[in-house]
Amino acid sequence: SGFGGFQSAMVLARPERSTS
Repeated sequence: SGFGGFQSAMVLARPERSTS
């Protein structure tokens, strides 16, 4: 995701390389 990818890296501690 776009902003979700950054938030996921902080909350879920994992790089979200999915489409928006």
